[in-house]
Amino acid sequence: SRAWGKNVGNVPAIGCSAGSLSVTNGNLPNQGCLVEEVVPGTPPLSGSFTLTLDTTDHPVINIQGVETTTSIAHNAYANATESGGDGSSMQEKLEALLN
Repeated sequence: SRAWGKNVGNVPAIGCSAGSLSVTNGNLPNQGCLVEEVVPGTPPLSGSFTLTLDTTDHPVINIQGVETTTSIAHNAYANATESGGDGSSMQEKLEALLN
């Protein structure tokens, strides 16, 4: 998936070039060029989910019942045009419900 955000994914370790650092009050301390991970990144979104539509007591919808979609990928396309009509888009999953 294409993820974005402040702490998304495991960022490769960075280094510190002590030779590029200078101080005005003596020598650079031994730990003066230390790189640490303070906040670990979170993995990008993955997996799948289902949606359930309960129209059991709805006064207008003709088919009353509880229907659940088949598994929807976390990065499913919104409509059938984008998915190429392969049945994996949100539109196709919802339209497959009887209610």
